[in-house]
Amino acid sequence: MRHADPRTLILLLLTVNALMMGRTDQLVAIAGALITVMALLVTGRTRWAILLLVSVVLLTAAAYWIPAHWANAPTALVGVLAYWISRFTVAVGIAAFVLTQLRPTELNAALRRMHAPNWLIIPLAVVVRFLPALLAETRAINEAMSLRGIRPGALGLFFHPVRYGIYVVIPLLSSAIRISDELAAAALIRGLGVTALPDGSTVRPTTVTRIGFGLTDLVLLLAITALVGLHFSGWELQR
Repeated sequence: MRHADPRTLILLLLTVNALMMGRTDQLVAIAGALITVMALLVTGRTRWAILLLVSVVLLTAAAYWIPAHWANAPTALVGVLAYWISRFTVAVGIAAFVLTQLRPTELNAALRRMHAPNWLIIPLAVVVRFLPALLAETRAINEAMSLRGIRPGALGLFFHPVRYGIYVVIPLLSSAIRISDELAAAALIRGLGVTALPDGSTVRPTTVTRIGFGLTDLVLLLAITALVGLHFSGWELQR
């Protein structure tokens, strides 16, 4: 399936985050989770999709079922925490989907077409390139540590925080600095941020990347419309 237009992806990200962080019923959060799960499954992120679905189901159950059967202060706190963590989980899931689908060149072309200012284009372009590279470095460091018999995951951080910092955090910081230098050099070579030539003439950046709306964008726009419609319908999840 063709990649969605960056403008559709940005609209999806903003809409889902606004609904998850706003005063909406938990039914909207579940619907947002289902949309995110379907999107991850279509793009081949099966493990992410299953993890997100299971997390939202368990957190929603904890937010509604536990306080309803044990009405006291600790269970009320657990319910509130589970309620908001479930929403943050959906927001993180949709952000992961959007980041895996965004292409820096397509994002740049879309923002240029929307006449967005450079102060918005440049940071977004850097973030889209930086995060995938940093995640790849993280996986490489974790694999290297695993080969040496060191568990770099959450258990390693919990049981051996100092060793985790020495073997994982420090190499990751070094990789982040190197990636930043490479991105800065690439931006200078491409003239990113240049608005005028030495003779004073205005520069208007061009791109050879073609963007446009297609079937994928139609499906995502329908999902966004359905999610917003569910929010304004007044339907609520029964406790």
